[in-house]
Amino acid sequence: MVLFSVTKKATTPFDGQKPGTSGLRKKVTVFQQPHYLQNFVQSTFNALPADKVKGATIVVSGDGRYFSKDAVQIITKMAAANGVRRVWVGQNSLMSTPAVSAVIRERVGADDFGIKYNMENGGPAPESVTDKIFSNTTTITEYLIAEDLPDVDISVVGVTTFSGPEGPFDVDVFDSTIDYIKLMKTIFDFESIKKLLASPKFTFCYDALHGVAGTYATRIFVEELGAAESSLLNCVPKEDFGGGHPDPNLTYAKELVDRMGLGKSSNAEPPEFGAAADGDADRNMILGKRFFVTPSDSVAIIAANAVQSIPYFSSGLKGVARSMPTSAALDVVAKNLNLKFFEVPTGWKFFGNLMDAGMCSICGEESFGTGSDHIREKDGIWAVLAWLSILAFKNKDNLGGDKLVTVEDIVRQHWGTYGRHYYTRYDYENVDAGAAKELMANLVSMQSSLSDVNKLIKEIRSDVSDVVAADEFEYKDPVDGSVSKHQGVRYLFGDGSRLVFRLSGTGSVGATIRVYIEQYEKDSSKTGRDSQDALAPLVRTGGVTLEIGRSDRMDEPRVAPVPCLALKHGADSDKPVLFSISDATAIDNNGGVDIPGLTNGNGWVTPQGWILVRSASDASTFLQNPQDPDGKISLPHLPRELPSTCSCRLSGKPNGSERRCHCALWDIRPGKEGQREKVPICSIAACRGKFYFNATPESVGVLEFTPTPTTPVFGSIAIADPLPGGYGVLGAALGFLVEAEDDLYMVRLLLDRDFETVYDLIVYKMDFSEQQWHEVDDIGGRAFLLAPAYFGASRAADECGLEKDSVYVPYAHKKCFEVCKVEEKGDLDVVNLIEAPDAKIGMWIMPTD
Repeated sequence: MVLFSVTKKATTPFDGQKPGTSGLRKKVTVFQQPHYLQNFVQSTFNALPADKVKGATIVVSGDGRYFSKDAVQIITKMAAANGVRRVWVGQNSLMSTPAVSAVIRERVGADDFGIKYNMENGGPAPESVTDKIFSNTTTITEYLIAEDLPDVDISVVGVTTFSGPEGPFDVDVFDSTIDYIKLMKTIFDFESIKKLLASPKFTFCYDALHGVAGTYATRIFVEELGAAESSLLNCVPKEDFGGGHPDPNLTYAKELVDRMGLGKSSNAEPPEFGAAADGDADRNMILGKRFFVTPSDSVAIIAANAVQSIPYFSSGLKGVARSMPTSAALDVVAKNLNLKFFEVPTGWKFFGNLMDAGMCSICGEESFGTGSDHIREKDGIWAVLAWLSILAFKNKDNLGGDKLVTVEDIVRQHWGTYGRHYYTRYDYENVDAGAAKELMANLVSMQSSLSDVNKLIKEIRSDVSDVVAADEFEYKDPVDGSVSKHQGVRYLFGDGSRLVFRLSGTGSVGATIRVYIEQYEKDSSKTGRDSQDALAPLVRTGGVTLEIGRSDRMDEPRVAPVPCLALKHGADSDKPVLFSISDATAIDNNGGVDIPGLTNGNGWVTPQGWILVRSASDASTFLQNPQDPDGKISLPHLPRELPSTCSCRLSGKPNGSERRCHCALWDIRPGKEGQREKVPICSIAACRGKFYFNATPESVGVLEFTPTPTTPVFGSIAIADPLPGGYGVLGAALGFLVEAEDDLYMVRLLLDRDFETVYDLIVYKMDFSEQQWHEVDDIGGRAFLLAPAYFGASRAADECGLEKDSVYVPYAHKKCFEVCKVEEKGDLDVVNLIEAPDAKIGMWIMPTD
């Protein structure tokens, strides 16, 4: 038996270690700081009563993302040092959030512990615990760790026993799918689902988005239920989620969306049923053939069909619940079926209280979370099995018929019975925190005179029902009597529609105001309308209400989050239209969002983020920080106006007092006839303090400045083995130079005969020692952003929510941008910009850091 000792390590507090509903969430690089993870873990142990730690059993696992395995080893050694008796670890440290809850409830007496702490009931910790953890993080001076405890091989199932100062310590690595599958078999009729999946008319697709759900999907859907392995997408867990974003929605689950016939390029016949999970498998998205099921509808439909379709609920439902912002579709089901109904604040712990008291069986929230009282967490695979059970029940006498009852059939039948709740959500991000609080207070104040509110609304939309009630939502827990105040502002309309305003995130970086808009339609002849048309009156009403409640401080310009795409257009506004890269929608949905200094007729962006601005009135010239209206660095006046084809690069990070970088300007237009000695610089990048540009296929030009920056010095690098076909204006290809972490790259866009269509994309890296371009298949996890005027910028993809090792190219005139994985070369993914203006120029606005 291996012996270990306990070491006390001195430490100091870190700011901002306050856990939220989903625990403490920070970037990986933050957790990798010395002592950061250890401080939070020790603060959690210190927040618990001694009997919850000494001699206890805890579960430590993750969803497989980067740093998870390292964190498991650290937490295990700290658990040993703090007197924990036994640690259970999912094999390869993989365990979904719902499986953790299931393990806790199955293996009586265990606590789930991690960066997110769950209680003995398997649910999230209440505020009384998280507040104590946070308090501890602000005063911590030391943590305990068994540094000499060897790392445990978590890839092999089995128990490893050690001995420490307080006695034996076990690490039990187990297959977490076994307990979870056992639980699912007590809830669902696997045989009926198996018959459905065996039907030649039923096709199925599940996308785990390279999260932990893939482990469970293979065991349940393929091995237990007999689905074809080809029906699983992205079911191999990866530390970086395959370079994607593991959110089960229409934006991020692009491969599934395309396969289900909802994408722009969908061609093949879609499956009958599709679903996706998030990284830790607690959230879900449900799709039918060319049909999307909203999360609000999903929980309502499961509740309406549970008793007859799911054996676990055959004796009836104890009650149902939803979060306050979620649509009222579940309310109507509860009323019609005479069920107990609860509307709770956002946060799964409120559902857990109701379930522990035997008051709730099924619950859900609009952010793609659905669950039941089988555990105390939302459960994505449970939701998929629930839908498969409903489909199996609806088709039990029809598997040999001509046509199966489909997902769309079930949803439309539900609308016909209960009415339809058209629903959408708008997020206004990076709002001044103080102004956001004032707005919410103003919205509450308006509720004192609903007649005035209705008068104003009728002046805008006479077809909107009257507001009959309004309040600031407050919840008194029927179980423990605790009161949760200021949970959102509600305006309730006579026809069952709602406007809800919620505030989240009031830190120094700004707040987010979420507006939930819900239009209820009980006329079955109108439940098939397009959501955009049905919601248009209330969307306009919500905008008016928001404008009325705005404070003066919110009228101040608000900067847009970057990186973003700016389209310069010829409309009346002098400002470009800004678009989010992640969802391809306009950022400025409600006015006031701006990039300082940038107009349709002025402002030249740089890959380094700073915008070169020249005032037309006084010729003053400066560099403008796109995220700080006051962030300006003055430059010498430019004697003449700059052409629109001008481009700008900085040789380094600018300094306001010493101005250590150099700013290079050039016109990319070819010279006139007879002036060929003026060779245009077609692509240029600043790298290692110098400027490099494409001179000819045989050479790379070099521009540098002497210590006195009045004399530019031109040079060149002869390329040992020139690339075939040319580039820039010299051949049927465009060559963009990009600097990334002191390395020089070139992206070649190979053009078809029309000199416009890109049929291939190749990335090269410069080897300065060999004076040679070498083709590469990755760019170090970064994203390259190209634009007209041979603009080429680079950012770490993880920092900006971009696709790793990908190249982005905008086409303003086509109202889209294209994304190409470097290793996939010519396989371009077209992203259409929603409601984009007619424009000729698209520019990437970058951060300055």
